[in-house]
Amino acid sequence: MKKLFCFLGTGRYLETMYQNADYVMASKFTQEYLINYYATIKQDPFGEIVVFATEESKAKNGQAFEEILGEMPIKWVYYDESFGEKPWLLFEKIDSHMAPGDSIVFDVTHGFRSIPLISLVSSELAMLFNENMNIEAVYYGNFKGEGELSPFVDLTSILELQEWSNAVRSLKQTGNPSLLVELDAKQKKDHMEVQKMANNPLSKDLLRMFGLGNAVQKLTKSIAFCRLHDVKESWLLTQAAIDKIESSSSEKSYPYIKIKEQLS
Repeated sequence: MKKLFCFLGTGRYLETMYQNADYVMASKFTQEYLINYYATIKQDPFGEIVVFATEESKAKNGQAFEEILGEMPIKWVYYDESFGEKPWLLFEKIDSHMAPGDSIVFDVTHGFRSIPLISLVSSELAMLFNENMNIEAVYYGNFKGEGELSPFVDLTSILELQEWSNAVRSLKQTGNPSLLVELDAKQKKDHMEVQKMANNPLSKDLLRMFGLGNAVQKLTKSIAFCRLHDVKESWLLTQAAIDKIESSSSEKSYPYIKIKEQLS
């Protein structure tokens, strides 16, 4: 199920013109913007809205929030200030609202202090216990003022940092590049989809980076199975992939370059 995980704050909600690259909408609540964006632009509506709130934030803004969302199914999840120092309590609440196969979108615009950040980290762990569940996107509404244009920022790339951390750790500790191969393939697929949606030609500069994962996998297999006659060929393929990365001007090349430094 497609679910929106979001937070309700205690502040005064003012109407602003939230916008991203292809959608503009006036609203007091970032959740309303996301619900309409996914329903109309992405044509992939949410099946459930999970709202994390304190008793105070629900009392101050809950009624207005429910009126705005209308018939949308809402599940209220309550927490208090102590959860910032007790992340396992928050993990339990988050995990209880996730299920295998879920696709989660996070709106981290509001919420008490560090709670949105802890929720993201907790969700990464919860994914390990829920098969085929994924965090699809993370958004933040950058409020600029009442009636102003306010950027709706896609922060999904921060999830890539955790994925790269896991992939590199696995490669260094076990020599197993499987996570790197999966991440490499995922990055290529995501890049191609973004370029297709924007009607942009595929960037050869970026596409030529992808392939290091497979090259490293061939190299590690040759070493693991003592296929000495294949080691040289596999290393040459890996070196060729690294050379392509070094000549790329994309910011996405940075983790690949760091891996190259580890392999050299």
